[in-house]
Amino acid sequence: MPFDLAALFICTGLTPVVLFHLYWASGGRKGADLVIPTRPKDGTKLFEPKPLATLSVAAFLVAMGLLAASKWFGQPLVVSAQALSWLQMGAGVIFSARALGDFHHIGFSKRVRGTPFAWWDDRLFSPFVLMIGIAFFILAWE
Repeated sequence: MPFDLAALFICTGLTPVVLFHLYWASGGRKGADLVIPTRPKDGTKLFEPKPLATLSVAAFLVAMGLLAASKWFGQPLVVSAQALSWLQMGAGVIFSARALGDFHHIGFSKRVRGTPFAWWDDRLFSPFVLMIGIAFFILAWE
């Protein structure tokens, strides 16, 4: 049961994130200014993601959703159960590392505060990716 809830949380949680990335990749702008770190002094973005990069993030998140959903498909067709567990553990590490951050602009360890991104990162982005990471660890230990 906890494994089903972990997989369900990952799949349902990542779905709107994937949809936002597809929206931004297709030229949508709403919310885009809140999800990119900015410099505190002048508010300039640290980077300007191109549509292909944004689509790549969406594809990665879809792959992570499929990795979580593979729990419901029974014995995996492509990899062994042990390899699947290692992949899920790796996903847990990736999402947990994003939550920890870069010790400057991103994650719980960031030093840059007072920007719109930092506000949302503290309250939504970092806690969310940490929960996704924990859910992947739960799946890996099934």
